[in-house]
Amino acid sequence: MFCFLKRLLKRSRLFPVASLLLAITFLSGCWSETNSQTTKKPGQINAGVSAELTPELVAIFSQDCAQCHTKASTGAPLVGDAQAWRKILSKGIDETLDRTLNGYGGMPPAGRCFECTQEQLKQLIYFMSQGA
Repeated sequence: MFCFLKRLLKRSRLFPVASLLLAITFLSGCWSETNSQTTKKPGQINAGVSAELTPELVAIFSQDCAQCHTKASTGAPLVGDAQAWRKILSKGIDETLDRTLNGYGGMPPAGRCFECTQEQLKQLIYFMSQGA
């Protein structure tokens, strides 16, 4: 089954995106193991929040977020960089969302996803900050 999917994806333009998402999925499993052993404090940003993406959010992530949050050279906090995301989320999700909507530092307003709702942006933040 996996080989069939691999051949199918290789023929399409989605192969690089699918490969990236597959790598993120495997790596997030590693982060989950180490974090499941720690106790989450009440009110912690990611406590009990699902970071799984819908197909629509996968497309948005691939088109907009991944352009910066998967390349260290951009200076953006990388997907899964727990230390960087902890610092960002220490200000709370409302402040983080406000900075996302209005732009902050080198990040353009809404991360260039002007059609995204606030809820979609929150889910993308939670996804990128897995492990924080």
